[in-house]
Amino acid sequence: MVYWIGDIIVTYTLPVMLTSIGLVGIFSIYAAVCVISWIFVFLKVPETKGMPLEVITEFFAVGARQAAAAKN
Repeated sequence: MVYWIGDIIVTYTLPVMLTSIGLVGIFSIYAAVCVISWIFVFLKVPETKGMPLEVITEFFAVGARQAAAAKN
């Protein structure tokens, strides 16, 4: 669903931005968004390579409990 939303955003903003800032400006903005997204994923998403599904499930369950405890 996130992919579809991103696709809709790109589809509807491309013609408007093309007339205002040009092709180089559009791809510069899209490239900047991709770089920011990559940095976010690199810093915030934990590595789960080589972990069994049970360990991953427990890993995220512990994180959710800690976030709930910190919120209260």
